[in-house]
Order: sequence, then C-alpha cells, then structure tokens
Amino acid sequence: MVNKLYHAFCVYSYKGGELSCSTNLTLEELISQFLDYIDWEDILDTCADDEKFAHLEDDEYFSLSCVQLVDMMDDETIKNIFSKIIYPGNIYALDTHSDYEIYTTNSEGKLIRVNIVKEPGFLELARKILREDAEWQDNRNKL
Repeated sequence: MVNKLYHAFCVYSYKGGELSCSTNLTLEELISQFLDYIDWEDILDTCADDEKFAHLEDDEYFSLSCVQLVDMMDDETIKNIFSKIIYPGNIYALDTHSDYEIYTTNSEGKLIRVNIVKEPGFLELARKILREDAEWQDNRNKL
C-alpha cells in the first residue's frame, strides 16, 4: 500500500471518558501528533541511565543539546520514547489518557490493529521528527 493511512483512538479521563480519534493520517502525521507529549527534561533524565551515555561525565551529559542527544540515540531508544507515549500501559484513562489503539486498513477496507512502532518506516520518520523538534527546542532554549 503506497498511501497507507492510520487511525488512532484513545480515551481521556476528562468528563469520565472522552473518546479521541484521529483518522486518515499518514505515518508522518501520526508520529507528529505525539510531539505534544515530548518532554525533553524527561528524555534527558531517562537517557542518563542508558549505558551508551555512560562514558560522559554528568556535567558533560547534562550540557548536551536536544539535537546532540537525538543524534546519539540508537533505534531502541527512539522506539522506547514513542512507546511510552503511545502505549503507556494505561488501558483505562485513569489520570490522563488510555493507551492508543492504532489501526490501518487492509486491501479489503477492514480495520487492522497495528503496533505503530513496528511499522515499516516508523523509525526513520520518528528520528527525523524528533530531531526537528529537538532543533526547535534548542532554539527556544537559546532565547
């Protein structure tokens, strides 16, 4: 499928369970919608425990820009960042929102549930979009 479209659903705790849906999104549009949940301070703290950053002294590590951090991340780290946002392990909307359920359609037009972080092309687009957000964040931090 050349023009594969995705549909994301979740429930927010607002008003006891408000259904949210985003339909007919490209993979890039879908990944971009999760940028609202990116917290660079959380990412920096999470990556601090990763052994690939163990060679850096604390002051050196915490002085990395967001772009430098993204450039040093491996594929598994990128997957984990987005997995924690999309699938936080909250099947009910207890405090913010439930896990997302993401679907695409097959050749017969039926909805097929997918794990988006395992979709072809996800990692490349996620890295690109995360890096663009990192550039924006670094520019914002300079102000």
